[in-house]
Amino acid sequence: MSAEELKDLKAMYELQHVKVSRIVEIGKPLPHPENGSTEVPIKIELEMKMKTGKSIEQMSPCIRPVYGQPDRWGICGGI
Repeated sequence: MSAEELKDLKAMYELQHVKVSRIVEIGKPLPHPENGSTEVPIKIELEMKMKTGKSIEQMSPCIRPVYGQPDRWGICGGI
């Protein structure tokens, strides 16, 4: 994605025009190369409401445990 597309995606998130519609695939846990924390690659579908209608996009971010919140995971990159 270009810098402009990422900026538009961020704006759509802030306006709540984007939501994760489903998790398509969950990969195997891997250690982060720099700090050793556990990360899990996933593939998700995002539903985006645009002026021309709805669009479904697939993204492949990683998730990692949220510090101090057991059983919670947060997206750490890839979107």
